[in-house]
Amino acid sequence: MEKRKAHYDLAAVIAVVAERKAAAFTKSALDGGRSMGLTSSEMIKAVCALKSHHLYKSMTTYNDNTVWQDVYHADTPAGKAYVKLTLRADGAPESNSRSYDNGEAMCLLRR
Repeated sequence: MEKRKAHYDLAAVIAVVAERKAAAFTKSALDGGRSMGLTSSEMIKAVCALKSHHLYKSMTTYNDNTVWQDVYHADTPAGKAYVKLTLRADGAPESNSRSYDNGEAMCLLRR
């Protein structure tokens, strides 16, 4: 399922990322950022710089149609990144990032 409105409060996600730093990211997000040549600090800055107009879509995960992911196109020093954000029930965000070219996600690859 998809929608064009954010499921999560972006300000709340940013607040948690700003507080938890790299601990807010999943291993796959950290690996994806590193494969793009980004440091953890650059990844944190990219997420904290997100604005509502960066929203691409909201979608449910492939494995569980009750879990939502907000998808953003973020600017990073390595180029645009496709960032999926999920705020878990315990308030902790999960973030995955991928580089993309012409709007198409490429699994954890640099453009």
